[in-house]
Amino acid sequence: MLEHGGAWQGFSGDISRYVDDRLTVVVLTNLDASHSDARRVAHEVASLYIPGLKMKPIVDLEPQVTRQLGSTLRELASGELNLEPFAAEEREMWVPERVKGLSERLKSLGTLNSLSLLGSKNEDGLRHYKYRGEFADGEMQVDLYLNQLGKIAGLQVRAE
Repeated sequence: MLEHGGAWQGFSGDISRYVDDRLTVVVLTNLDASHSDARRVAHEVASLYIPGLKMKPIVDLEPQVTRQLGSTLRELASGELNLEPFAAEEREMWVPERVKGLSERLKSLGTLNSLSLLGSKNEDGLRHYKYRGEFADGEMQVDLYLNQLGKIAGLQVRAE
């Protein structure tokens, strides 16, 4: 699969090419990236044409990052998030209401069973990791962004 996405001035889009399946999906939205997920929409549309389509895990060459993410997700589920691993500017984003909301969402999924690395790349000076989190009662997609110091500069959890 080859894909590219972006957002600008309140718009977002994605193009996902499933080369071996001869399928290309283009999604354009008039919503900014915080209010839409054009890539997820593209993957869902593709799954209508390619049954059983699911991103496959890749070899995890940085298991320490995966362990850190697992710890952070478990802390979030417990409602006791340690902000020490977060970059200073990211800490301000984790207000009690956000922690509580995500905590309730993660608790509803049960125990975190595993994290599978789906991709990693350098993006805008950050290292972006994409994971599938498998919980006792469902799956979530987790995007983790680390800055050059290894501090969490972004964390997004959403339905896969």
